[in-house]
Amino acid sequence: MDLPADLLEKIKAIRRKHKTLLIGIDGVGGAGKTTLSEYLKESLPDVTIVQLDDFYSPKLGRADRERVLREVFLPLEKDSPAIYKVFDWKSNTLKGADPVYPGGIVVIEGVSALHTDFADQYDFRVWINCPPDTGFKRGVERDKIRDGVDNTDQWLNIWMPQEKEYVESQNPQQRADYVLNGA
Repeated sequence: MDLPADLLEKIKAIRRKHKTLLIGIDGVGGAGKTTLSEYLKESLPDVTIVQLDDFYSPKLGRADRERVLREVFLPLEKDSPAIYKVFDWKSNTLKGADPVYPGGIVVIEGVSALHTDFADQYDFRVWINCPPDTGFKRGVERDKIRDGVDNTDQWLNIWMPQEKEYVESQNPQQRADYVLNGA
């Protein structure tokens, strides 16, 4: 992924709505959302990353957006710590997590990060363009390495169809303040 030089300057110039600067990063699975998030963490001071994968609900087959709103957005909007449990992909259970304290920059990244449920919460929104087939290959490989799990069936039968429906119905790229090429 080519990371544009002006992105950091744009982020530094943002006027915050609250004590915490909220950045949403969205794109199909495997587009490079985590890579961009890590780049921002290395390049800017006081960055915390919240991954929507941590809010995965096997029952829903996607991130539990209501839980994200309740446990992350609402507390940070009130300048309170956000405390949430993290989905463990190996055990299929929720496990404890460290709190996200208000202040600094919080990057919320994942498929559907720019969903209409969240879009107005952010100070800055990024969409990463990536062909679904490229994202699929990257994502399956990442899951094997990171989680020790082969999620090929879930990618093909659940997540990619959901992503396609999400992108077609929500047009999240239209809500982005910044669009990157992740291919």
